[in-house]
Amino acid sequence: MAAELDIAFNRGAATLLAGAGRYSVLGDTGALAGTSVYNTSFPLTENPISESGAWIAGTISPPRTNVQSDGVHAFATMVSFDGTNFNDSVAILNGTWPANQWVQGTVYNQSALSGQECELVLHGTLTALTNTGLEIDCVLVTGHIDLVAWLGPPNSFSTLASATGITFNDGDVIYAQIVGTVVTIKKNGATVLTHDTAGDSLPFSSGAPGQGHWNQTGSAANCTKLGWKNWQAGAL
Repeated sequence: MAAELDIAFNRGAATLLAGAGRYSVLGDTGALAGTSVYNTSFPLTENPISESGAWIAGTISPPRTNVQSDGVHAFATMVSFDGTNFNDSVAILNGTWPANQWVQGTVYNQSALSGQECELVLHGTLTALTNTGLEIDCVLVTGHIDLVAWLGPPNSFSTLASATGITFNDGDVIYAQIVGTVVTIKKNGATVLTHDTAGDSLPFSSGAPGQGHWNQTGSAANCTKLGWKNWQAGAL
């Protein structure tokens, strides 16, 4: 594994040694026992994604499903949607993160289809009984970015704000941050959406960055067509 990693980092009492440039944890915010930036290009083939315990798997919080990786990108295990259970494939970083945080993903799009989405997460939490956080949902077919609040109980969510007329081409960079109560979302460096969560019915002040994926095409073979090929998160 050392040949696939980027830089040494600490998680609890364990020290994971690094090598040649694929994922890394730098600095000290207390997350993962000390990070200010988490950076990955998904060098491992894993289902669920773990990267040496960095990620919490989605299936801990049913009906969520797991995120997987193939050494090139991260993508869904979700295959279909029954119309009731929102079974997005989700992974949230371990550890305690500061309230002001950012997350960024580089789109992997190889002929993605209607019914596929990729997601970033701020202030995410996953437990057996609850799933909370702010989802930045990149909806391929409609060209939307939706800011969605996960409200806790399974299948409970609220769409807070949307931006339209957005494409998600291979290599596009989607960025989101929350500072105080204000969420800012950018595509390729240009702001496309801002929203103040102060007036929301259930604003969140804690949680960790994460990622999500949606595939309701009915085919597992389509999972690989859309995802994130680089992903970073950090403290502000």
